Amino acid sequence: MNHLSRIFLWTVLFLLLTSSLQATAKLEIAEFAVSSDIKESASNVNALKGLPCGWSFQSRQLTVATPQGDSLREITFYQNSLGMEFVKILLGSFMMGDTLSPQEVHSKWPGGQLEWYKRSHPRRRVQLTQGFYIASAPVTRGQFAHFVHQTGYKTDAEKQGRARAFKDGKWDWQDGVDWKNPLFDQTNAHPVVCVSYNDAIAFCQWLSQKEGQTYTLPTEAQWEYAARAGADSTTWYWGDDESGAQGRANTADEGNNLRYAFEGVKDGYEFTSPIASFTPNAFGLHDTIGNVWEWCLDWFQDSYSGLDTIDPEGPPSGSLRVLRGGSWSTNPRLCRAAFRYRYAPDSRRTSYGFRVVVVFSETRNNSVKHSTVLDCPACLH
Repeated sequence: MNHLSRIFLWTVLFLLLTSSLQATAKLEIAEFAVSSDIKESASNVNALKGLPCGWSFQSRQLTVATPQGDSLREITFYQNSLGMEFVKILLGSFMMGDTLSPQEVHSKWPGGQLEWYKRSHPRRRVQLTQGFYIASAPVTRGQFAHFVHQTGYKTDAEKQGRARAFKDGKWDWQDGVDWKNPLFDQTNAHPVVCVSYNDAIAFCQWLSQKEGQTYTLPTEAQWEYAARAGADSTTWYWGDDESGAQGRANTADEGNNLRYAFEGVKDGYEFTSPIASFTPNAFGLHDTIGNVWEWCLDWFQDSYSGLDTIDPEGPPSGSLRVLRGGSWSTNPRLCRAAFRYRYAPDSRRTSYGFRVVVVFSETRNNSVKHSTVLDCPACLH
């Protein structure tokens, strides 16, 4: 082989080697891209699992309150066709009931009745075997207005022409009071008030039919599990200090001129506040303490004795339904995760509202949308 032939041969080999290296590099880049897509896809699959058809989701960094202090967490929120935001709650167990004895509550916050506090006993471990989506905040006035606009529904307050309202320093029946006229100013971003248990169920039935999913009220167990967000050994989701309500809840405070208030707290609102105005719990849920009392699905029983501890749904029948969480006018003895309020299904007052839940189902998801607060100016008076 002469000198020129050798040069030609080495040139060919060099070109072949270079081409091979470039192909390998491209393959590695492609494999990395596919691997990244798989990781992102796996993350989305986890978020999409059980997502109702037509819903969307997005993750946000959020400051949440815990007994150990506030922290920054990434929370995934799911949105339905009304722009209502939900958080997925996985199955689990927790200690349900009051961390304080009735005597301790009565001694710490005088003015109530000992019998009230016995309702949250005996404290026991409850297991939830099925996950659920729970609204991150109570149903708003705007969302309820949309329901009324679509159906022509009349609330119990409207049909009976009155509701209980806070006026001149006391609660009493007031003519003409309903969700459109609670005797204080609201926007569509405020929680709807003056709604009875019956009204809340009617909203759930309408939304179920509209979306093809089963919307309902949370059971007491679902509500307390979600409201505590892992803090089942403390009074509130932020701990045991009532002054910790500052910046975390809209309650009876030192600015309300109410007889009993959260010590050292001024939340800036005399009545309801727009939803999500305060630091949420560790699950990303707002207003589980304060703003409005929230109806639950259960019939009321005056204690937990004899009730199921696996997926409890309360007694099979009764005359009263349960409310939880307290409101803008509620003092510390009642405005606690464990306290159980109860009234007739047609009861309504300007501190009663509700939030909804959806049980998991395996359905297909559609495209991502942005959440909005529905606005119906014609329904604001």
